[in-house]
Amino acid sequence: MSNFNIDPVTHGICFENIASLDNQNFHEVNGVAIQLSPLNPCVSPMRSVMFSTHLPQGLVLNNHERSHILGGMEREYARSTISSKLPYNAKIVANVNKFTSTMANPVRILDQPRQTVLFTDHDRLLDDGVVYLDALHIDRVHKNHQTYGWLYDRNEDVSLRPGTVVRKGTVLAKSPRVDSMENYNYGINLKTAVMSINEITEDGYVVSESAAKKLATKTYLTMTVSFGKFLNGDVMIPLNLYGKGKDNFKILPEIGETIRDDNLLFACRLVDPRNSGLDMSYHKLEQVDITHDKKFYIPAGLAGAKVVDVSISKAGENHINPVFTKQVDKLYRSQMESYRQIYNTYKDMRKKHPNLKLSPRFNIDIVEIMKELKEGFVRKVIPGRKKAPLAEWTVDITLECDMELSISCKLSGNYGNKGITVDIWPDERMPVDQYGTRAEFIVDGDSSGKRMNWTVLQEQYYGCQLDQAVRRISAMGKQSEKMNYLMGFIKAISPMYHKELVEMIDDGSMDEAAQVEFIAEFIDFPDIYIPPYCPVLGIESIDRIDQYDALEYGPVKYRLEEGGEDIITEEDIMIGDMYMMFLEKNGTEWSSVSSPKRQHFGLISKLSNSNKFSMPWREHPMRFFGEPEEKAIAANCGHEHIGKTVNRPNDPKATQELHRSILNTKTPSDIKEAVDYTKIPTNGSRANLFVKHMFYCDGFEIKRSVKE
Repeated sequence: MSNFNIDPVTHGICFENIASLDNQNFHEVNGVAIQLSPLNPCVSPMRSVMFSTHLPQGLVLNNHERSHILGGMEREYARSTISSKLPYNAKIVANVNKFTSTMANPVRILDQPRQTVLFTDHDRLLDDGVVYLDALHIDRVHKNHQTYGWLYDRNEDVSLRPGTVVRKGTVLAKSPRVDSMENYNYGINLKTAVMSINEITEDGYVVSESAAKKLATKTYLTMTVSFGKFLNGDVMIPLNLYGKGKDNFKILPEIGETIRDDNLLFACRLVDPRNSGLDMSYHKLEQVDITHDKKFYIPAGLAGAKVVDVSISKAGENHINPVFTKQVDKLYRSQMESYRQIYNTYKDMRKKHPNLKLSPRFNIDIVEIMKELKEGFVRKVIPGRKKAPLAEWTVDITLECDMELSISCKLSGNYGNKGITVDIWPDERMPVDQYGTRAEFIVDGDSSGKRMNWTVLQEQYYGCQLDQAVRRISAMGKQSEKMNYLMGFIKAISPMYHKELVEMIDDGSMDEAAQVEFIAEFIDFPDIYIPPYCPVLGIESIDRIDQYDALEYGPVKYRLEEGGEDIITEEDIMIGDMYMMFLEKNGTEWSSVSSPKRQHFGLISKLSNSNKFSMPWREHPMRFFGEPEEKAIAANCGHEHIGKTVNRPNDPKATQELHRSILNTKTPSDIKEAVDYTKIPTNGSRANLFVKHMFYCDGFEIKRSVKE
């Protein structure tokens, strides 16, 4: 027997039978997604529902990491993520890239957008002699959102040479959210300080510059360009935007290359017989006519975007000089060559095996390929594409760009604690404690209290305790001393996890060498396993930890402004990890913010649904009281009251004065006048300034009259 005793709380409880637990109906009343929140039983149902809705909105980050608090559902979730997986024991027949190079048409693309693997069901072939042919597409990019997507993690260890037999269930490409330990990761850990500062209130967050880079994600945009002769008779000549002269006519960046600095992806010019000698020379086709040329610009947020995929459609023969189409024609022939290889493989298999059967998905693929190759079909005539006249050449271009977290982007945690990034500070301004731990994230603690969402603060407390445990263990010398402390710490914070470790030590599966490795891994990345059905959660668990080893923390120092002096807080501030994810809603997209519209005389009102869908712009994000609420408050409480109510959260000067009044008074809960409106005017809100500015642009100005 080991020296570690089972905690009395979990004594006699088996993992297979949790009927004796207080929250025994956890699995029945909570969905799978909610179980990713280990402390979910301590959260209100509304916050649990919020987390369930936020999780599908979470973006795939460039650098995910697992949470410091694990509930056990991470590995279950990882099993059902999107992946390219072999459905049965497969014998590889062919492996074809989307763009195939030949001697006559050499094409060099390092990052192929798609790889098509043709294989047969090896087991069925041995059983009944019938050959079942199937295909699996291994894409480089997964994109089912109009803006966001992610890169697959390809399994380079699997050989896909023809004749190789690969086992059933082998993953050829998987989601980057699944790590090497088969955990599902959907966010990052941020060192968090709960403080009251001028920049944040309610659901506002301040993030450090390094954390904003850690939260970077990839955005993807697919644009369709057309040129050549259209069905309506127009002829559009592409411009040589990326090349020079006749011998290097490049109308688009190659796969792997970035777009121009001015974000112009493609441009074409209408052929005018009267001026063709003037504006159709090779020199003129390198210059963009801002007024008359048809231009395809990339949004400003995608500056420096890289081309990751190109799909080309061609209708009929060339009606323009082949010099103009040399670049796309080379890719088109390479694309068609890959179709030809797949089709020839299918024909060869059909000759060798008359009883060949195709899987449903490959049957669809081969029909589409035969249409493209015009094999067994009448010459295709497509009148239009995407409700536009079809041109000779239609090119779909997919662009990739890294997007860092910016102001107005939305973050959320495991417990429905969503908020908006209101400012990004340089790292040196962020709070740092006595141990040198620098915060990456500042939140408002009052927001959690007002929403009765105390679990957010409990998560931060767990993060602080894990950091302290690392400091304690790192200062110890003997291995036995380290193990004793760590087991006692785990026993206090998660008795279920402690019980599992004790059983592993008792049965010999965790020997001394494994214990050394266990401690080293904990120091490198401290985490704790707390299943949601653990009988001790939340404040009870915190009391047990404090009795074992009380948390030591003190004041922190930070800089109020860049280049200023360090400020030391009077109160003790904890800095601990919180697990946060980046949501798809951000202020860089017009569709994700609330905006007003102008009525007669410049007045603003709420956008209707028809306005939202008919207008492609929403340039003035603003939230304010609705007209009925303002009328009701003014009628019952007076115009001055509604003026102050609207002014305080919308006027930067009034908000700053409000914060200073609370921070400077000795009785913040008993302030007679938070904002002195003899100094701060009530007409300085953003809504009033917005209307005044529009009036001023039209030639008249509104001023407050002064009574003598």
